[in-house]
Amino acid sequence: MRKRVASANMSDFRFDPDTHTYYLDNRVLPGVTTVLSEWYKVGHVYYNILTGQTVPGNIWEAAQDRGNAVHDMLKLCLIGQGVDRAVLHPDLLPYLKPIEDFITDYQPGYTLVEKPLCDKRKMYAGKPDFYGMVKGVKNPVLFDAKSGMAGNVRAQTSAYENLARIETGRLGPIDRYWLSIKPEGYRFEKIGTPQDFKYFCMKLSIYKYERGL
Repeated sequence: MRKRVASANMSDFRFDPDTHTYYLDNRVLPGVTTVLSEWYKVGHVYYNILTGQTVPGNIWEAAQDRGNAVHDMLKLCLIGQGVDRAVLHPDLLPYLKPIEDFITDYQPGYTLVEKPLCDKRKMYAGKPDFYGMVKGVKNPVLFDAKSGMAGNVRAQTSAYENLARIETGRLGPIDRYWLSIKPEGYRFEKIGTPQDFKYFCMKLSIYKYERGL
C-alpha cells in the first residue's frame, strides 16, 4: 500500500475555547473582535481610545460575563436545544424571552452557529454568531447578537461574512443584520455598507503592523 504523505500546503486551524485563542499551524491569529476593539484596560477602568469614555472594571467585566451568557443562551435556542429556566440565573431570565420571541418570529435555520473559522490569506479568525436562513428574508443572513453596546458591528459582520463565504463557497448576496437582545425585547436590524470590509481590512493591517506581524 502506498504511504500517504501530508501535503506541505495543508495547515492546521484550531481554536482554544479556554483562552479564546485561534491558531493556524501554532501561529496565533487575531480574532475579529480583538482587531476591532476600541477598549483598553487602564488600571481598574476600561478606556475607549476613540471617545475617551471610561467604565469601571467591575461593571465592564460583569457586563462581559452577562453578554457571554446571553450568547450561550442564544446558541442553545438557535440549535434547537433550548434553555431550562429552572437552572437559569435570575439575572439572565429577562433575556430569555426576547431570544425565544426572535426564534418564534423569524424561525432561523442555521448553517453556521459560532463555528470557529479563519481566512488563511488575510490571517484572521472569528466565530460568526449565525449564518443561515430566516423567515421573510430572501438571501442567506449573517447576524451578530449584542446584549450591550453595538460597537463596530458593521465592520464585525463584514469580517464574519468573508469567513462564511470561505467556509460555504457562497458567491451570491448575503444580508447582514444586528440582533439586539434586551430585557424589554429584541431588535433585528439590517445593516452594512460596501465600505465595511475595507474598514476591517484597514484595522487588521494596523493591528498587524503595530505588533510586527
